[in-house]
Amino acid sequence: MNFSYPLLLDGATGSNLIAAGMNPGERTADFILSHPDVMTDLQRRYIEAGASVIPAPTFGVNPTKFGPEYSDVLRRLVSLTRNTVEKYGSGKVLISSDISPCGLFAEPMGNATFDDIYNDFAAQVKIFVEEGVDILTFMTMYSLYESRIALLACKEISNKPIFMDLYRLMNEEVSLNNKHHKRDAVIISQSTIDGVRDLLLEKACNEYSLNSINHEYDMEFISKLHLDSIAEKIY
Repeated sequence: MNFSYPLLLDGATGSNLIAAGMNPGERTADFILSHPDVMTDLQRRYIEAGASVIPAPTFGVNPTKFGPEYSDVLRRLVSLTRNTVEKYGSGKVLISSDISPCGLFAEPMGNATFDDIYNDFAAQVKIFVEEGVDILTFMTMYSLYESRIALLACKEISNKPIFMDLYRLMNEEVSLNNKHHKRDAVIISQSTIDGVRDLLLEKACNEYSLNSINHEYDMEFISKLHLDSIAEKIY
């Protein structure tokens, strides 16, 4: 797939849904599917604000957390997003997944095996590929081990672009551009460590001759960067 960087994604979803009436602790997917107009209106506003990628609101929906119903829920959420993008995106807006940590923990935090984690991510990725999302996006990934398994599942199932948000990883874990598990982009969001975010934003502005980043609607900025030079500067 050919597209130009930088790309603007949407911004906060959960806090906006709570403001629209979702109860704290309520499963986001359940609220969205029972109030689809609320989600459609939120996605429409992000598109009008300039978002060029709209993630389907699938964060947290996976086999581990949802059981057998995960497949139907994922497909319905992607379909809802596709309808919004087709109606308001003027053919210029892409759809991505919104895949989160699967909820399984390997040793020493838990007893999950490599296969357990791989199968959870593979099941999700297969559905997103079948539903025709343009980009496989992972958000708030806080384990590099789990992130690498997720990347492996993506690479073995699809050749779609992969964007990954690495959330507050420990310095000794971070490898921003592993030659065996290369991502297509790094996501700069409010969760990115302050010093790292500043360096990424500075480099992005320099590469694309941007004077500033527009944070209207709490948008996330995503840019294809030369990650090796950034990693050397940070670490």
